[in-house]
Amino acid sequence: MVHPLVRRSGPDGTPLAFRAITDFVIDPVQTVAFGVQMRWRSATQGLLTEFPWWDHLELHGSRLAESDWMRPWTVDNPFVDADQNWFFLAWVADEFVYVASGDDAGALTGYRVSCDGFERAVSELRAGLAERVRS
Repeated sequence: MVHPLVRRSGPDGTPLAFRAITDFVIDPVQTVAFGVQMRWRSATQGLLTEFPWWDHLELHGSRLAESDWMRPWTVDNPFVDADQNWFFLAWVADEFVYVASGDDAGALTGYRVSCDGFERAVSELRAGLAERVRS
């Protein structure tokens, strides 16, 4: 059974479509009060997902250090995070990481990234943050 948020997440009630992102990038975002956060984007399609509630990613023990959100979740049992009208779901299927995210659980946007592209982007972000901490 597909997770209910995915099943009903099109803006007009239609099933969510997952466009393929072939130029996936994760940008670190330095904030004054909350350390480093991240934004997921496409170099050609722009912003995909913001993570306003994932703070201080540069610190040991941050959400970025947890392996839980990167394990192979399924569409029946996706990774789900939500806070103050922010929603994020992710799962792996057919060699892709599928993402549904947005500001309204009834109007999520969807995209998919190859598992290799996703893992590369996360590794690059982690390496950049580790370098930042050493500096």
